[in-house]
Amino acid sequence: MRNPTLNDEKMGEEAILAGLVGAVILAGGEGTRLNFEHPKALYPIFYGKTLLQIFIEKVVASQKKHERELSLAVMCSKAAFPKIQSYLKENSYFGLQNLSLFIQTEDFLFDEKMEKTKILSPNGNGAIFECLEREQIFLEQETVTITPIDNPLAHPFDEKLIGFHLSEKNDASIVVIDEKLLGEKMGALLQEGDKLKVIEYTKQCDNALFFNTGLLCFSKEFMSNVAGKTLPNHLVQKSREESMIYKNEKLIFDALDYADRVGAVHFLRSECFAPLKEKEGPNGVVSVREALDKHILKSHNKAKRGLK
Repeated sequence: MRNPTLNDEKMGEEAILAGLVGAVILAGGEGTRLNFEHPKALYPIFYGKTLLQIFIEKVVASQKKHERELSLAVMCSKAAFPKIQSYLKENSYFGLQNLSLFIQTEDFLFDEKMEKTKILSPNGNGAIFECLEREQIFLEQETVTITPIDNPLAHPFDEKLIGFHLSEKNDASIVVIDEKLLGEKMGALLQEGDKLKVIEYTKQCDNALFFNTGLLCFSKEFMSNVAGKTLPNHLVQKSREESMIYKNEKLIFDALDYADRVGAVHFLRSECFAPLKEKEGPNGVVSVREALDKHILKSHNKAKRGLK
């Protein structure tokens, strides 16, 4: 684990300029915990702008900076697909030409008696490998970043992350932070032998020094290899219409078991992490808006001083 360098940033810029990088937004989340009746991707988080709009505008800005078209893919649930597709069309995709929207794979839910129902539900972010291979979206790209829709402070084409990944010749690279808010649920990063392992936030971990942001970078070759593997299912409990249901989910971090080289790069929380998880609380609407305001002000001050 190390901090990013100027050489990393330069290498990331060169890869983006060469058209060798693609980006995926994981947009399968619902707006339930936000009391929002639409997909979380369409939540108006910042001065009327939705989470999805913020990400697309960042990619458009990167296109202008690098003077080339960039490829963005958005993975969403089958239920969210029509709403997100309609929203994008109504807004002319916010000027982004190479934007692909595709549906995440699903699995059957189980009721309180653990009997299989006829209800289908998205089966976890680990489906990204199978789905990307099926869609054949990034045919010319060699590196792919993964960004959750609920973290508007992140950038899908982060030059430092991409450059770190390439300079270390990793199969997978993870952005970590060393700051966790009071009451915040975060996965942890631990060293097990010669490998890094992500411990999910649902599991007890008292000796963690670094925390997982969910921001990832993979080699395309590694992603294709994982698409042919069977990731384990994790039984997850969910509330649905005043009753409990269970679903099998595949987790993206289980893919790390198939990686020869996994690296972690340390970012400042204020640079990359402000997740929207709830209406109120440490990851609530107010906290996210404050983080975005601070980030924009900091970027503006840097620009005035002629810094990157």
